[in-house]
Amino acid sequence: IPVVAAALISVALLVRRVQEEGRQQGSQEGEDDGPTTALFAQFWRFSAARSVQATFQIMVVYLDVILVGGLASSGAAGVYTIASRYTYLGTTPAQGVSYAIGPQLSSLLHRNDRNGANKIYHAGTTWIVM
Repeated sequence: IPVVAAALISVALLVRRVQEEGRQQGSQEGEDDGPTTALFAQFWRFSAARSVQATFQIMVVYLDVILVGGLASSGAAGVYTIASRYTYLGTTPAQGVSYAIGPQLSSLLHRNDRNGANKIYHAGTTWIVM
């Protein structure tokens, strides 16, 4: 329920922000709200899949503990929670690096620059291992 509430609040804030941006870009009274609607649609075309994936990822983080508690015991759920949080602690830097190099890697591969993509990939791998 907290995730759903946070998602609804985020969408409401996003809509308000997009509308403010549309007004600042000079939309006049009585004029169609086209730029705002187009910006909103462009944003969700880009991020809809990522939003769904992030929602399911967060749900798995919390639901797996409930499942372990239901199938085993509350003590087992506590041990599982601690172990899984340490795992997330280790994977967080790797996610940060992949988020940082992802757009660059995608751009290089789109331009068919395999040498540049290889250098970025190796640098990212080095950062993760260090």
